[in-house]
Amino acid sequence: MSEQLIDIAALKQLIRDVAMPGGADTQVLKQLIRETLAEMSVDTRPYSYNTKTAMAATGLAKWKLMELIRDDRLAVRQEGKKLIIDGDSLRRYIDSLPPRGLA
Repeated sequence: MSEQLIDIAALKQLIRDVAMPGGADTQVLKQLIRETLAEMSVDTRPYSYNTKTAMAATGLAKWKLMELIRDDRLAVRQEGKKLIIDGDSLRRYIDSLPPRGLA
């Protein structure tokens, strides 16, 4: 899927223009909007985390994150002294944990 940028103001104006008398039927317009939005699904999850944001996102303690990094269970990059934790790697780790309380 190619990256798409949306000009919200232009989209709103287009909807107003199409919905004007003599424009498209409201149901047709709604269906067109639904189809367009379905094609434009956007992943809004963070690409990466620093230690602080990973802690906030997962509830894991800093020592646990460091242990996972040390044990190569999380993919990380390093920029100077700053650790950059791969978002997909962090999600895979969390998803690998056993569920609790929902049987």
